[in-house]
Amino acid sequence: MTNVLPEAAQKKMSRLYRARFLLLGSIAAIVVALVGTLALLPVYAVTRADDVEEVIAPPQLSPEDKSEQIELGKSQTIVRQLIAMASTTAPGFNVLKEVVAQRPKGVLFTALSFAQSAGADSTIMLTGSAPTRETINSFAAQLRADKRFKTVSVPLNVLTGTGADAGRFTITLTGAF
Repeated sequence: MTNVLPEAAQKKMSRLYRARFLLLGSIAAIVVALVGTLALLPVYAVTRADDVEEVIAPPQLSPEDKSEQIELGKSQTIVRQLIAMASTTAPGFNVLKEVVAQRPKGVLFTALSFAQSAGADSTIMLTGSAPTRETINSFAAQLRADKRFKTVSVPLNVLTGTGADAGRFTITLTGAF
């Protein structure tokens, strides 16, 4: 069987079929992209959820104080790691979150420790640095005012601001929480 169309008509038909193929292929690719985007949209929404941000609301900072924002970010990173490891039903963990939220400006936590044993008082150990000993003293006084803590211990060299580790502190909190 032979083609009865002239050569010019055959080329025109070939171009027409090629254009249709490209148009339908492009439309199919766009539809697949839309379906993929819609399928991934819930995952994107879950990863961008502000669940942790609502739990740990950062204090209001002035925009020019970048170092404070960096320190706050480091503290929040530590708490986020603890949130992932700890059960949210542990009442002591809620106390730990509140203590971190109460930290004064300039205080940076480098380590947080929480120990809870059955029948005994729980212990929270906060290790970090502060710009002045007065900041450490005021933070310790603020924690002592909280009735949930039976004892708030700060080493004497931290309170006096002497020694090689001036500015660094360790605060130990005990209580039934």
